[in-house]
Amino acid sequence: MPKDSKIINDFFRTPRQREKTLHAVFDFITDPEFIIDREGTILDANKALAAVFGKEVHECIHANIYELLPPELSKGRRTKVDESLVTAKCIIFEDEREGHFIRHTINPISDREGNITQFYIISKDITELKIAEQESISQKTFSGEIIEAIPGAFYLIDAEGRYAMWNAYQRDVVVGKPDSDMVKTYAIETIHPDDRAFVTEKLLDILKDDVEKSEEVKVLLHGGPEFRWFRISGKKIIMQGKPFIIGTGTDITERKKAEEATLKKSEDRFRKLFEGHSSVMLVINDKGSIIDANPSAAAFYGWSIEALCQMQIDKITVTSPEDFMADLLTFRTSNLNRFSSLHRRADGSIRDVEVVSNNIEIENNVVFYCIIDDITERKRAEKALHASEKKFRSITEQMAQIVFVTNSAGYVTYVSPAINQISGFTPEEVMGHAFTDFLVEEEISRVVEIFGDALSRRLTNQVLEVMYRKKRFILYCRSTCAILSGQRGFRHDRINP
Repeated sequence: MPKDSKIINDFFRTPRQREKTLHAVFDFITDPEFIIDREGTILDANKALAAVFGKEVHECIHANIYELLPPELSKGRRTKVDESLVTAKCIIFEDEREGHFIRHTINPISDREGNITQFYIISKDITELKIAEQESISQKTFSGEIIEAIPGAFYLIDAEGRYAMWNAYQRDVVVGKPDSDMVKTYAIETIHPDDRAFVTEKLLDILKDDVEKSEEVKVLLHGGPEFRWFRISGKKIIMQGKPFIIGTGTDITERKKAEEATLKKSEDRFRKLFEGHSSVMLVINDKGSIIDANPSAAAFYGWSIEALCQMQIDKITVTSPEDFMADLLTFRTSNLNRFSSLHRRADGSIRDVEVVSNNIEIENNVVFYCIIDDITERKRAEKALHASEKKFRSITEQMAQIVFVTNSAGYVTYVSPAINQISGFTPEEVMGHAFTDFLVEEEISRVVEIFGDALSRRLTNQVLEVMYRKKRFILYCRSTCAILSGQRGFRHDRINP
């Protein structure tokens, strides 16, 4: 045995040294401790007990504890000591004095013959512990009240998916099991089979990515087959170092039924408008397949609705299907939704069309709702008008007289080059201005009245003499007014420069 260990053992074998050590420990304890005989005489005490009575330790020795205590406490303490004497058991009890909670422990001590002659009493201040317990109980009660006040389901599930906490709604309305069985129940069992894979994926996302999720799913009641629609939420929390998912559930069945009824009514209305509309309409998915067509489309293209709904868009578009789908996808992500294309009909004829595309959602898939407008005749008219305008300009630009055209508001939209030689104004100085800007002031009201009358009565070949301003002096002209495609046109023969 090491020398140091021997010294320590010898130290504790010495009765006097052992007594000194125990007294040192006795006095070191901050809670009151003391030993009394069966009559209540204090045989030993620590400093903490003496401090309670404002005395020194030696003043407490041989004093009677019942005489030191207030009368209202003395009787109760004697009763507890007698109980320990009769039962020969340790008695523990608590009381409260002036806002302090004290836990008393009475330990009976027997002599060598087995008779109880003394009592070792410890009085421990447990105020902080009691306050913490009360706060914990209050917090638990408050939390429980909050959880029960949640309008709908509340649940806390562990990382394995088992219930760790729940409210009465989740237990009684949704799961339908007693508390003893709830802890063995997996939350995913309450989800309708149609939605289980989806919900499982979302739960894994919550645990993995620490994100909050909220989804609308079908929830089984008492294991099914009856179910209700719920909006359920989930958020990851950490408790005692372990991950849990906390969430709530709100019954949205009535809203879903109303939405479905509204949707059906809307779909019926859309179907009637779709089928009865005179415009050509197609519905195309993102793969370029025609999934619906109205009777006007069948009449325009020359194929039946059934045949159109079995086609890819490349069957009717002259441009490549890739380009056509690229246009649709471009307009899907922009504010533009109109483009031109060439479409082929069943008889092989090619028509110029304008496509107006809008995105709609069908069964959670975005598709393209297209209105097709045949603009072939408009294109031909535009070409003819362009050729006519080109011919008109080639003639007027070789004339010695001024020819100008205004819109219905009287603003000049075209003027021939002769304007520069005759009036000194360049075409650029005249274009965009009201023709009255170039009349002398006293002529304006008269000319406006005449031209207004000619416009309203659609008169042609109105001849009148007017005075126009020239850059340096007045120009006398004879004007001829004619209505041209809803506009006013004027040709001027110079009279006097």
